[in-house]
Amino acid sequence: MKTPVYSYLITIFSIFIGIGLFFPIFWGFLTSLKLRIDALAIPPKFFFTPTIENYFLAFTKGDNFRFVFNSIFVAFSSSVIVVIASLLPAFTFS
Repeated sequence: MKTPVYSYLITIFSIFIGIGLFFPIFWGFLTSLKLRIDALAIPPKFFFTPTIENYFLAFTKGDNFRFVFNSIFVAFSSSVIVVIASLLPAFTFS
């Protein structure tokens, strides 16, 4: 039988695990909104003026569309190969 204390401890533990897993994603997003000087500042700046200039530069000056196309091509190709390769075992198991 679960006691209320046990339930609270599991909840608190789950919250800490969730924060630990989510924090790097949150920190990366915040860093993407900083200017280069703010992102590389030591100690880190927690209060800054957000900007979307980094996103603008990434999608206009960079070669990111080619990288996205390459990723989609590899994902699609590997999915087709796996489906074709698994047809015979799937038929056998059915």
